[in-house]
Amino acid sequence: MVHSPNHTGQNTDFNPATLFPQLPIVDNGGLPPMSMTGYTGMFTDAGKGYHYPKYDIEIVDNFTKVHGRHTFKFGINETGYKNFTRQGGEALTGVTITPLGGFTFNGQWSGNRGWPNQPSSQGNAFADFLLGLPTNTNFAGPLTNYQISTRDWEFYGQDTFQVTSKLTLNYGLRYVYQPPWKVRDNRVTYLDLKNNKFAIPQDSATFTPPPLAVPSLLAAYPYETTQQAGWPASYSIHDTNNYGPRFGFAYRPFSGTRTVLRGGYGVYYDFVRSNASAYQNIFNPPWRTGSTWSSALPGRPTSPFPAGSDLPESISRQRTKRACLESPDLHDRA
Repeated sequence: MVHSPNHTGQNTDFNPATLFPQLPIVDNGGLPPMSMTGYTGMFTDAGKGYHYPKYDIEIVDNFTKVHGRHTFKFGINETGYKNFTRQGGEALTGVTITPLGGFTFNGQWSGNRGWPNQPSSQGNAFADFLLGLPTNTNFAGPLTNYQISTRDWEFYGQDTFQVTSKLTLNYGLRYVYQPPWKVRDNRVTYLDLKNNKFAIPQDSATFTPPPLAVPSLLAAYPYETTQQAGWPASYSIHDTNNYGPRFGFAYRPFSGTRTVLRGGYGVYYDFVRSNASAYQNIFNPPWRTGSTWSSALPGRPTSPFPAGSDLPESISRQRTKRACLESPDLHDRA
């Protein structure tokens, strides 16, 4: 089976870096998402909508043997999973970081909440948008392609035993094994709180800078190998004791067939999805860059739009007027 979610934007020929040159867009196009408090469905674009297929290849085989009052069944179910995330794909954009750039408006500036001890109101987020004064902005750096894979092995054997004409027993055992999710090229990082370092999957006592890492992020944080942290390269530990017994019965207490008592017991194991382990850690340094800025209150607003923005004349005048004011403090929360 192949699942290939795909969302294509409506402005794929537009390069947002022409409007916001600070955006490090790589082979993607579309309008930056705009979020406005009190408004829904405002300026949301999927860019070029690179698909991110999910391959589930499953092999199933079962065997049944009837012998007297016994019906034996045996089987195997093996599934291979591969999740691809392409450059610019939606799955890489996260909640607040987007490769097209993102802007949030909440009405704080049109509500005059930037100045302490001054009259203020709730303001209007759309008015802040017209003034070009967001409460925060963010963008993601150049994105890369990821492949995350695992397998799921399941075996079972069971017997349905017709003990008497009134009593039937069903018993068996199922074994489940799923190796930890693996990220191609080991492009994943785990946080070692004990040593205050990022651990990169390497079976070595000496850390070697990965060739696909972002150099600036390699220089910004301390790193070690998973072996130095005392972990396996997969970080997650293989669980090999997933035995699931099964037992059931059907009993007719009376001579007729209208009353049947049934019962059963079983132990079951859930499948560990990629977002419960490897997927959540592929966004860590040194694999991907991104920044988020928030305008501080109190403070004076400034416009994130460059001087060459094609804004209406009235908005340009407002922006020019406010540009003459003292710039506010901006805190980088990258």
